[in-house]
Amino acid sequence: MKNIFLLLILSINYTFVYGQNTFFKVYDIEPHNVAYNAIETSAGGFILTGKIDKSSSLDNEKGYAFKISPEGIKTKEWINDKPDVTSIFCLIQKTLNYNDTFLVVGTEDSISGDNMYNKVILYYINDDLEIVSKKEFPADVNERFGPEKIEIASDSIIYILSGYSTSPFEGVGLSVFKLKLPYDSLNSMVAYYNGVGGYFPCDLIYNHIDNKLNVFYYGIIPNKQDRGSIKIMQLDTNLQILNYATAPNRFLSNIGTTRYNDTSYLIAGTVSGGSISLYQHIMVYWMNNNDTIKGLEYMNNPDTILFSGAGENIITNRNNIFITGCYNFNPSQAPWQDEPTWIQITKTDMELNVINTHFYGGDAYYHPYDIIPTLDGGAFITGLRYNYTVPEHKWDAFALKVNEDGMVTDVPENASWKVKEALLYPNPGINTLYIQTTLKNATLEMYDANGRLVIQQNINETTTINTSALNPGMYFYRVMQKGEVKDSGKWVKQQ
Repeated sequence: MKNIFLLLILSINYTFVYGQNTFFKVYDIEPHNVAYNAIETSAGGFILTGKIDKSSSLDNEKGYAFKISPEGIKTKEWINDKPDVTSIFCLIQKTLNYNDTFLVVGTEDSISGDNMYNKVILYYINDDLEIVSKKEFPADVNERFGPEKIEIASDSIIYILSGYSTSPFEGVGLSVFKLKLPYDSLNSMVAYYNGVGGYFPCDLIYNHIDNKLNVFYYGIIPNKQDRGSIKIMQLDTNLQILNYATAPNRFLSNIGTTRYNDTSYLIAGTVSGGSISLYQHIMVYWMNNNDTIKGLEYMNNPDTILFSGAGENIITNRNNIFITGCYNFNPSQAPWQDEPTWIQITKTDMELNVINTHFYGGDAYYHPYDIIPTLDGGAFITGLRYNYTVPEHKWDAFALKVNEDGMVTDVPENASWKVKEALLYPNPGINTLYIQTTLKNATLEMYDANGRLVIQQNINETTTINTSALNPGMYFYRVMQKGEVKDSGKWVKQQ
Protein backbone atom coordinates (compact mmCIF):
# COMPACT_ATOMS: atom_id res chain seq x y z
CA MET A 1 0.00 0.00 0.00
CA LYS A 2 2.89 2.36 0.77
CA ASN A 3 4.33 1.71 -2.71
CA ILE A 4 0.99 2.47 -4.38
CA PHE A 5 0.66 5.66 -2.35
CA LEU A 6 4.21 6.69 -3.27
CA LEU A 7 3.55 6.12 -7.00
CA LEU A 8 0.38 8.20 -6.73
CA ILE A 9 2.27 11.04 -5.07
CA LEU A 10 5.01 10.89 -7.74
CA SER A 11 2.41 10.97 -10.50
CA ILE A 12 0.65 13.95 -8.97
CA ASN A 13 4.00 15.70 -8.45
CA TYR A 14 5.02 15.13 -12.08
CA THR A 15 1.73 16.54 -13.34
CA PHE A 16 2.10 19.55 -11.06
CA VAL A 17 5.69 20.27 -12.06
CA TYR A 18 5.63 19.43 -15.78
CA GLY A 19 2.01 18.92 -16.76
CA GLN A 20 1.20 22.62 -16.96
CA ASN A 21 4.09 23.45 -19.30
CA THR A 22 2.82 24.33 -22.74
CA PHE A 23 4.58 26.50 -25.29
CA PHE A 24 5.05 27.38 -28.94
CA LYS A 25 8.60 28.50 -29.74
CA VAL A 26 10.80 29.14 -32.75
CA TYR A 27 14.57 28.61 -32.45
CA ASP A 28 16.27 31.38 -34.44
CA ILE A 29 19.73 29.89 -35.04
CA GLU A 30 21.83 31.56 -37.73
CA PRO A 31 21.62 31.19 -40.55
CA HIS A 32 19.08 28.33 -40.83
CA ASN A 33 18.06 25.13 -39.03
CA VAL A 34 15.30 22.53 -39.04
CA ALA A 35 14.18 19.70 -36.72
CA TYR A 36 12.99 16.38 -38.12
CA ASN A 37 12.63 14.27 -34.98
CA ALA A 38 12.28 14.66 -31.21
CA ILE A 39 12.24 12.70 -27.97
CA GLU A 40 11.20 13.56 -24.42
CA THR A 41 13.64 13.08 -21.53
CA SER A 42 12.68 11.68 -18.14
CA ALA A 43 12.86 15.19 -16.68
CA GLY A 44 10.23 16.54 -19.09
CA GLY A 45 12.62 18.28 -21.48
CA PHE A 46 13.10 17.45 -25.15
CA ILE A 47 15.92 16.70 -27.59
CA LEU A 48 15.40 17.72 -31.22
CA THR A 49 17.47 16.39 -34.13
CA GLY A 50 17.88 17.72 -37.66
CA LYS A 51 20.38 19.92 -39.45
CA ILE A 52 21.84 23.41 -39.51
CA ASP A 53 22.92 25.22 -42.68
CA LYS A 54 26.08 27.09 -41.74
CA SER A 55 26.49 29.05 -44.97
CA SER A 56 22.93 29.64 -46.21
CA SER A 57 23.96 27.97 -49.46
CA LEU A 58 22.38 24.53 -48.87
CA ASP A 59 25.77 22.87 -49.52
CA ASN A 60 27.17 23.18 -46.01
CA GLU A 61 24.53 21.36 -44.01
CA LYS A 62 25.63 19.83 -40.72
CA GLY A 63 23.92 17.45 -38.34
CA TYR A 64 22.40 19.48 -35.52
CA ALA A 65 20.70 18.55 -32.26
CA PHE A 66 19.65 20.67 -29.33
CA LYS A 67 18.07 20.14 -25.94
CA ILE A 68 15.28 22.27 -24.47
CA SER A 69 13.91 22.51 -20.96
CA PRO A 70 10.32 21.60 -19.98
CA GLU A 71 9.53 25.29 -20.60
CA GLY A 72 10.97 25.19 -24.13
CA ILE A 73 14.24 27.05 -23.38
CA LYS A 74 17.27 25.85 -25.36
CA THR A 75 19.98 24.65 -22.96
CA LYS A 76 22.49 22.64 -25.02
CA GLU A 77 23.42 21.95 -28.63
CA TRP A 78 25.46 19.43 -30.61
CA ILE A 79 26.83 20.02 -34.13
CA ASN A 80 28.60 17.56 -36.39
CA ASP A 81 31.30 19.98 -37.51
CA LYS A 82 33.32 17.44 -39.46
CA PRO A 83 34.89 19.22 -42.48
CA ASP A 84 34.33 18.31 -46.13
CA VAL A 85 31.07 16.43 -45.51
CA THR A 86 27.40 17.28 -45.34
CA SER A 87 25.51 15.57 -42.54
CA ILE A 88 22.09 15.19 -40.93
CA PHE A 89 20.91 13.83 -37.59
CA CYS A 90 17.85 12.07 -39.00
CA LEU A 91 16.32 10.20 -36.07
CA ILE A 92 16.42 9.92 -32.29
CA GLN A 93 14.97 7.15 -30.16
CA LYS A 94 15.02 6.19 -26.50
CA THR A 95 16.89 3.03 -25.59
CA LEU A 96 14.95 0.49 -23.57
CA ASN A 97 17.86 -0.64 -21.42
CA TYR A 98 19.13 2.70 -20.10
CA ASN A 99 17.40 5.82 -18.80
CA ASP A 100 18.31 9.05 -20.57
CA THR A 101 20.55 7.33 -23.09
CA PHE A 102 19.42 7.91 -26.66
CA LEU A 103 20.12 6.39 -30.04
CA VAL A 104 20.68 8.94 -32.82
CA VAL A 105 20.79 7.84 -36.46
CA GLY A 106 22.59 10.18 -38.84
CA THR A 107 24.28 10.34 -42.22
CA GLU A 108 27.42 11.81 -43.72
CA ASP A 109 27.90 12.45 -47.44
CA SER A 110 30.92 13.53 -49.45
CA ILE A 111 32.05 13.82 -53.06
CA SER A 112 35.46 12.89 -54.44
CA GLY A 113 35.93 13.25 -58.18
CA ASP A 114 32.98 11.57 -59.88
CA ASN A 115 32.12 9.40 -56.88
CA MET A 116 29.66 9.85 -54.04
CA TYR A 117 30.34 8.44 -50.57
CA ASN A 118 27.66 7.89 -47.95
CA LYS A 119 27.63 6.40 -44.50
CA VAL A 120 24.92 5.81 -41.90
CA ILE A 121 26.13 6.50 -38.37
CA LEU A 122 24.62 5.30 -35.09
CA TYR A 123 25.43 7.38 -32.02
CA TYR A 124 24.68 6.68 -28.39
CA ILE A 125 24.37 10.00 -26.57
CA ASN A 126 23.56 10.91 -22.98
CA ASP A 127 21.24 13.55 -21.56
CA ASP A 128 23.94 16.22 -21.99
CA LEU A 129 24.23 15.48 -25.76
CA GLU A 130 27.63 13.90 -25.23
CA ILE A 131 28.60 11.01 -27.51
CA VAL A 132 28.99 7.82 -25.47
CA SER A 133 29.86 5.68 -28.48
CA LYS A 134 29.22 5.47 -32.22
CA LYS A 135 29.39 3.07 -35.15
CA GLU A 136 29.72 3.88 -38.87
CA PHE A 137 28.12 1.82 -41.65
CA PRO A 138 29.63 2.93 -45.00
CA ALA A 139 27.56 2.38 -48.14
CA ASP A 140 29.06 1.13 -51.37
CA VAL A 141 30.48 3.85 -53.63
CA ASN A 142 27.73 5.85 -55.36
CA GLU A 143 24.98 4.41 -53.17
CA ARG A 144 23.12 6.53 -50.65
CA PHE A 145 20.87 5.65 -47.72
CA GLY A 146 18.68 8.24 -45.97
CA PRO A 147 17.18 6.93 -42.69
CA GLU A 148 13.48 7.71 -42.26
CA LYS A 149 12.06 5.69 -39.36
CA ILE A 150 13.11 3.45 -36.45
CA GLU A 151 11.03 0.57 -35.14
CA ILE A 152 11.97 -1.17 -31.88
CA ALA A 153 11.15 -4.88 -31.94
CA SER A 154 12.67 -5.73 -28.55
CA ASP A 155 15.16 -4.42 -26.03
CA SER A 156 17.98 -5.37 -28.40
CA ILE A 157 16.55 -5.57 -31.95
CA ILE A 158 15.67 -2.53 -34.06
CA TYR A 159 14.72 -1.96 -37.69
CA ILE A 160 15.65 1.17 -39.64
CA LEU A 161 13.71 2.19 -42.75
CA SER A 162 15.74 4.25 -45.23
CA GLY A 163 15.42 5.80 -48.63
CA TYR A 164 17.83 4.42 -51.23
CA SER A 165 19.29 5.98 -54.38
CA THR A 166 22.34 5.76 -56.61
CA SER A 167 24.61 8.16 -58.47
CA PRO A 168 23.95 8.81 -61.28
CA PHE A 169 20.30 8.88 -60.25
CA GLU A 170 18.25 6.12 -61.85
CA GLY A 171 15.28 5.63 -59.54
CA VAL A 172 13.96 5.64 -55.98
CA GLY A 173 14.16 2.71 -53.62
CA LEU A 174 13.88 1.78 -49.97
CA SER A 175 15.96 -0.26 -47.59
CA VAL A 176 15.38 -1.92 -44.22
CA PHE A 177 18.26 -2.59 -41.82
CA LYS A 178 17.98 -5.02 -38.93
CA LEU A 179 20.41 -4.40 -36.08
CA LYS A 180 21.14 -5.94 -32.73
CA LEU A 181 22.04 -3.20 -30.28
CA PRO A 182 24.39 -1.70 -29.70
CA TYR A 183 25.86 -2.04 -33.21
CA ASP A 184 25.66 -5.51 -34.70
CA SER A 185 24.25 -5.49 -38.24
CA LEU A 186 22.19 -8.66 -38.66
CA ASN A 187 20.56 -8.24 -42.04
CA SER A 188 19.41 -5.76 -44.68
CA MET A 189 17.28 -5.61 -47.79
CA VAL A 190 16.85 -3.16 -50.67
CA ALA A 191 13.80 -2.70 -52.88
CA TYR A 192 14.75 -0.73 -55.97
CA TYR A 193 13.05 0.03 -59.27
CA ASN A 194 14.86 1.54 -62.24
CA GLY A 195 12.12 3.56 -63.91
CA VAL A 196 8.91 5.46 -63.22
CA GLY A 197 7.31 4.66 -59.87
CA GLY A 198 9.88 3.32 -57.48
CA TYR A 199 9.58 2.85 -53.74
CA PHE A 200 9.19 6.01 -51.63
CA PRO A 201 9.51 4.94 -47.96
CA CYS A 202 6.89 6.19 -45.49
CA ASP A 203 6.76 4.14 -42.29
CA LEU A 204 7.11 0.71 -40.72
CA ILE A 205 5.45 -1.21 -37.87
CA TYR A 206 6.56 -4.43 -36.25
CA ASN A 207 3.79 -6.87 -35.31
CA HIS A 208 4.81 -8.54 -32.07
CA ILE A 209 2.08 -11.19 -32.32
CA ASP A 210 3.10 -12.80 -35.62
CA ASN A 211 6.67 -11.41 -35.77
CA LYS A 212 6.21 -9.64 -39.09
CA LEU A 213 7.21 -6.20 -40.30
CA ASN A 214 4.86 -3.98 -42.31
CA VAL A 215 6.71 -1.49 -44.52
CA PHE A 216 4.56 1.33 -45.92
CA TYR A 217 5.69 3.03 -49.10
CA TYR A 218 4.38 5.04 -52.02
CA GLY A 219 4.99 3.43 -55.40
CA ILE A 220 4.76 0.16 -57.27
CA ILE A 221 4.02 -3.48 -56.65
CA PRO A 222 6.39 -5.57 -58.80
CA ASN A 223 4.84 -7.00 -61.98
CA LYS A 224 1.66 -4.97 -61.55
CA GLN A 225 0.46 -1.84 -63.35
CA ASP A 226 -0.61 0.00 -60.20
CA ARG A 227 2.11 2.62 -59.63
CA GLY A 228 0.27 5.03 -57.34
CA SER A 229 -1.10 5.04 -53.80
CA ILE A 230 0.33 3.63 -50.58
CA LYS A 231 1.49 0.01 -50.59
CA ILE A 232 2.36 -2.38 -47.76
CA MET A 233 5.34 -4.72 -48.06
CA GLN A 234 5.27 -7.46 -45.42
CA LEU A 235 8.63 -8.91 -44.30
CA ASP A 236 9.59 -11.71 -41.96
CA THR A 237 12.24 -11.26 -39.26
CA ASN A 238 14.96 -12.17 -41.78
CA LEU A 239 13.73 -9.37 -44.06
CA GLN A 240 12.41 -11.75 -46.68
CA ILE A 241 9.41 -10.39 -48.59
CA LEU A 242 6.28 -12.37 -47.75
CA ASN A 243 3.64 -10.45 -49.71
CA TYR A 244 2.38 -7.06 -50.86
CA ALA A 245 -0.89 -5.30 -50.17
CA THR A 246 -2.49 -1.99 -51.10
CA ALA A 247 -3.39 0.38 -48.27
CA PRO A 248 -6.85 2.00 -48.27
CA ASN A 249 -7.11 4.02 -51.46
CA ARG A 250 -7.15 7.79 -52.02
CA PHE A 251 -3.88 8.52 -50.18
CA LEU A 252 -1.96 11.11 -52.18
CA SER A 253 1.40 11.29 -50.46
CA ASN A 254 3.35 10.41 -47.33
CA ILE A 255 1.47 8.68 -44.52
CA GLY A 256 2.18 8.14 -40.84
CA THR A 257 1.31 5.15 -38.69
CA THR A 258 1.19 4.36 -35.00
CA ARG A 259 0.46 1.20 -33.05
CA TYR A 260 -3.07 1.06 -31.61
CA ASN A 261 -2.67 -2.21 -29.69
CA ASP A 262 -0.92 -5.57 -30.16
CA THR A 263 -3.00 -6.47 -33.22
CA SER A 264 -4.00 -3.20 -34.88
CA TYR A 265 -2.61 0.17 -35.94
CA LEU A 266 -3.65 3.62 -37.19
CA ILE A 267 -2.65 5.10 -40.54
CA ALA A 268 -3.12 8.80 -41.42
CA GLY A 269 -2.44 10.78 -44.57
CA THR A 270 -3.69 13.27 -47.11
CA VAL A 271 -6.47 11.95 -49.33
CA SER A 272 -8.47 13.29 -52.25
CA GLY A 273 -12.22 13.51 -52.54
CA GLY A 274 -13.99 14.60 -55.70
CA SER A 275 -11.71 16.92 -57.67
CA ILE A 276 -8.13 16.60 -56.39
CA SER A 277 -7.52 20.29 -57.06
CA LEU A 278 -10.41 21.24 -54.76
CA TYR A 279 -10.47 18.67 -51.99
CA GLN A 280 -7.40 17.48 -50.13
CA HIS A 281 -7.78 16.65 -46.46
CA ILE A 282 -6.74 14.10 -43.83
CA MET A 283 -8.08 10.58 -43.49
CA VAL A 284 -7.37 8.19 -40.61
CA TYR A 285 -7.90 4.43 -40.82
CA TRP A 286 -7.93 1.98 -37.93
CA MET A 287 -6.46 -1.22 -39.38
CA ASN A 288 -6.24 -4.84 -38.24
CA ASN A 289 -4.06 -7.19 -40.30
CA ASN A 290 -4.30 -4.64 -43.13
CA ASP A 291 -8.12 -4.73 -43.03
CA THR A 292 -10.04 -1.56 -42.14
CA ILE A 293 -11.88 -1.55 -38.81
CA LYS A 294 -13.00 2.09 -38.94
CA GLY A 295 -12.19 5.33 -40.71
CA LEU A 296 -12.26 9.03 -39.82
CA GLU A 297 -12.44 11.69 -42.52
CA TYR A 298 -12.63 15.35 -41.61
CA MET A 299 -13.13 17.85 -44.36
CA ASN A 300 -11.72 21.33 -44.83
CA ASN A 301 -12.81 24.27 -46.95
CA PRO A 302 -12.93 23.35 -50.65
CA ASP A 303 -10.21 25.76 -51.79
CA THR A 304 -7.78 24.98 -48.95
CA ILE A 305 -5.51 21.94 -48.62
CA LEU A 306 -4.99 20.22 -45.26
CA PHE A 307 -1.71 18.32 -45.65
CA SER A 308 -0.78 15.53 -43.24
CA GLY A 309 2.84 16.62 -42.77
CA ALA A 310 6.07 15.03 -43.97
CA GLY A 311 6.83 12.54 -41.18
CA GLU A 312 5.00 11.21 -38.14
CA ASN A 313 1.52 12.72 -37.99
CA ILE A 314 -0.47 10.56 -35.56
CA ILE A 315 0.03 9.28 -31.99
CA THR A 316 -1.94 7.75 -29.16
CA ASN A 317 -1.55 8.95 -25.59
CA ARG A 318 -3.55 7.45 -22.74
CA ASN A 319 -7.15 7.39 -24.03
CA ASN A 320 -6.71 9.95 -26.80
CA ILE A 321 -5.47 10.15 -30.38
CA PHE A 322 -3.70 13.28 -31.71
CA ILE A 323 -3.43 13.98 -35.45
CA THR A 324 -1.45 16.88 -36.88
CA GLY A 325 -1.32 18.53 -40.29
CA CYS A 326 -0.50 21.69 -42.22
CA TYR A 327 -3.55 23.82 -43.06
CA ASN A 328 -3.49 26.10 -46.15
CA PHE A 329 -0.76 24.01 -47.80
CA ASN A 330 0.33 24.80 -51.37
CA PRO A 331 2.05 21.77 -52.95
CA SER A 332 3.47 23.84 -55.82
CA GLN A 333 5.51 25.99 -53.38
CA ALA A 334 6.25 23.81 -50.35
CA PRO A 335 8.37 24.02 -48.36
CA TRP A 336 9.19 27.57 -49.47
CA GLN A 337 5.61 28.82 -49.49
CA ASP A 338 4.98 32.57 -49.57
CA GLU A 339 1.73 32.54 -47.62
CA PRO A 340 0.97 31.46 -44.04
CA THR A 341 -0.07 28.05 -42.84
CA TRP A 342 -1.51 26.75 -39.59
CA ILE A 343 -0.46 23.70 -37.59
CA GLN A 344 -3.71 21.84 -37.12
CA ILE A 345 -4.06 19.48 -34.14
CA THR A 346 -7.14 17.30 -33.97
CA LYS A 347 -7.89 15.27 -30.85
CA THR A 348 -10.15 12.22 -30.96
CA ASP A 349 -11.12 9.47 -28.54
CA MET A 350 -9.97 5.90 -29.14
CA GLU A 351 -13.03 5.25 -31.31
CA LEU A 352 -11.99 8.05 -33.71
CA ASN A 353 -14.71 10.44 -32.57
CA VAL A 354 -13.44 14.02 -32.94
CA ILE A 355 -13.25 15.91 -29.63
CA ASN A 356 -11.67 19.21 -30.73
CA THR A 357 -9.36 20.91 -33.23
CA HIS A 358 -6.94 23.77 -32.65
CA PHE A 359 -4.94 25.83 -35.13
CA TYR A 360 -1.53 27.38 -34.33
CA GLY A 361 0.52 29.81 -36.44
CA GLY A 362 -0.83 32.03 -39.19
CA ASP A 363 2.27 34.27 -39.21
CA ALA A 364 4.62 32.14 -41.37
CA TYR A 365 4.80 28.83 -43.22
CA TYR A 366 4.79 25.90 -40.75
CA HIS A 367 5.53 22.33 -41.80
CA PRO A 368 5.25 19.57 -39.14
CA TYR A 369 7.75 16.70 -39.34
CA ASP A 370 7.19 14.84 -36.08
CA ILE A 371 4.64 14.42 -33.29
CA ILE A 372 5.34 12.46 -30.10
CA PRO A 373 3.29 11.71 -26.97
CA THR A 374 4.34 13.49 -23.78
CA LEU A 375 4.50 12.15 -20.24
CA ASP A 376 1.70 14.46 -19.09
CA GLY A 377 -0.82 13.15 -21.64
CA GLY A 378 -0.34 15.83 -24.29
CA ALA A 379 1.65 16.06 -27.50
CA PHE A 380 4.86 17.65 -28.80
CA ILE A 381 5.24 18.69 -32.45
CA THR A 382 8.35 19.89 -34.25
CA GLY A 383 9.28 20.81 -37.80
CA LEU A 384 10.09 23.74 -40.09
CA ARG A 385 9.06 27.39 -39.87
CA TYR A 386 9.79 29.39 -43.02
CA ASN A 387 9.59 33.18 -42.71
CA TYR A 388 9.04 34.49 -46.23
CA THR A 389 8.57 38.10 -45.01
CA VAL A 390 12.28 38.79 -44.36
CA PRO A 391 14.89 39.30 -47.11
CA GLU A 392 16.97 36.28 -46.14
CA HIS A 393 13.89 34.02 -46.19
CA LYS A 394 14.71 32.52 -42.80
CA TRP A 395 13.92 28.90 -41.92
CA ASP A 396 14.11 27.59 -38.37
CA ALA A 397 12.97 24.74 -36.15
CA PHE A 398 9.81 25.17 -34.11
CA ALA A 399 8.52 23.30 -31.06
CA LEU A 400 4.85 23.15 -30.10
CA LYS A 401 3.97 21.55 -26.75
CA VAL A 402 0.23 21.16 -26.03
CA ASN A 403 -1.60 19.70 -23.05
CA GLU A 404 -4.00 16.75 -23.08
CA ASP A 405 -6.71 19.03 -24.52
CA GLY A 406 -4.47 20.00 -27.45
CA MET A 407 -4.04 23.53 -26.10
CA VAL A 408 -1.27 26.01 -25.31
CA THR A 409 -2.54 27.58 -22.11
CA ASP A 410 -0.29 30.65 -21.91
CA VAL A 411 -0.02 32.71 -25.11
CA PRO A 412 2.49 35.58 -24.80
CA GLU A 413 0.97 39.02 -25.43
CA ASN A 414 3.65 39.84 -28.01
CA ALA A 415 3.39 36.51 -29.88
CA SER A 416 3.24 36.87 -33.65
CA TRP A 417 1.44 33.51 -33.91
CA LYS A 418 -2.17 32.89 -33.01
CA VAL A 419 -4.17 30.00 -31.61
CA LYS A 420 -7.67 29.39 -32.95
CA GLU A 421 -10.55 27.00 -32.37
CA ALA A 422 -12.36 28.43 -35.37
CA LEU A 423 -10.41 29.53 -38.42
CA LEU A 424 -11.82 32.18 -40.80
CA TYR A 425 -10.29 32.11 -44.25
CA PRO A 426 -9.28 33.86 -46.46
CA ASN A 427 -8.33 36.86 -44.38
CA PRO A 428 -8.34 39.40 -46.00
CA GLY A 429 -11.15 38.22 -48.24
CA ILE A 430 -13.67 39.55 -50.73
CA ASN A 431 -17.08 37.99 -51.28
CA THR A 432 -16.77 34.56 -49.66
CA LEU A 433 -15.74 33.60 -46.15
CA TYR A 434 -14.99 30.02 -45.06
CA ILE A 435 -15.05 28.83 -41.44
CA GLN A 436 -13.28 25.68 -40.22
CA THR A 437 -14.07 24.41 -36.70
CA THR A 438 -15.00 21.35 -34.68
CA LEU A 439 -17.19 23.34 -32.29
CA LYS A 440 -20.75 22.04 -32.05
CA ASN A 441 -23.83 24.29 -32.02
CA ALA A 442 -21.72 27.42 -32.42
CA THR A 443 -22.64 30.82 -33.85
CA LEU A 444 -20.57 33.41 -35.71
CA GLU A 445 -21.24 37.05 -34.86
CA MET A 446 -19.59 39.76 -36.97
CA TYR A 447 -19.63 43.48 -36.21
CA ASP A 448 -18.58 46.51 -38.25
CA ALA A 449 -16.33 49.30 -36.97
CA ASN A 450 -19.35 51.02 -35.38
CA GLY A 451 -20.28 47.95 -33.36
CA ARG A 452 -23.31 47.10 -35.52
CA LEU A 453 -24.09 43.39 -35.89
CA VAL A 454 -23.88 42.62 -39.62
CA ILE A 455 -23.71 38.79 -39.63
CA GLN A 456 -25.12 36.25 -37.22
CA GLN A 457 -25.06 32.67 -38.47
CA ASN A 458 -24.92 29.16 -37.09
CA ILE A 459 -21.72 27.37 -38.11
CA ASN A 460 -20.65 23.75 -38.37
CA GLU A 461 -17.48 21.89 -39.35
CA THR A 462 -17.16 23.73 -42.68
CA THR A 463 -19.34 26.77 -43.27
CA THR A 464 -19.42 29.14 -46.25
CA ILE A 465 -20.74 32.68 -45.81
CA ASN A 466 -21.53 35.13 -48.61
CA THR A 467 -20.00 38.50 -47.68
CA SER A 468 -20.73 40.32 -50.95
CA ALA A 469 -23.21 42.66 -49.23
CA LEU A 470 -20.59 43.96 -46.80
CA ASN A 471 -18.68 47.16 -47.48
CA PRO A 472 -14.88 46.97 -47.69
CA GLY A 473 -13.19 47.52 -44.32
CA MET A 474 -12.36 45.90 -41.02
CA TYR A 475 -14.83 43.74 -39.11
CA PHE A 476 -14.72 42.19 -35.67
CA TYR A 477 -16.00 38.69 -35.06
CA ARG A 478 -16.57 36.29 -32.22
CA VAL A 479 -17.56 32.63 -32.18
CA MET A 480 -20.12 31.82 -29.49
CA GLN A 481 -21.02 28.47 -27.98
CA LYS A 482 -23.58 28.19 -25.16
CA GLY A 483 -23.14 31.85 -24.30
CA GLU A 484 -19.34 31.61 -24.09
CA VAL A 485 -16.87 33.33 -26.42
CA LYS A 486 -14.79 30.48 -27.88
CA ASP A 487 -12.83 32.54 -30.41
CA SER A 488 -12.56 36.13 -31.61
CA GLY A 489 -10.56 38.28 -33.98
CA LYS A 490 -10.59 40.65 -36.94
CA TRP A 491 -11.56 40.03 -40.55
CA VAL A 492 -10.80 42.41 -43.40
CA LYS A 493 -12.89 42.73 -46.55
CA GLN A 494 -10.96 44.00 -49.53
CA GLN A 495 -12.24 46.02 -52.50
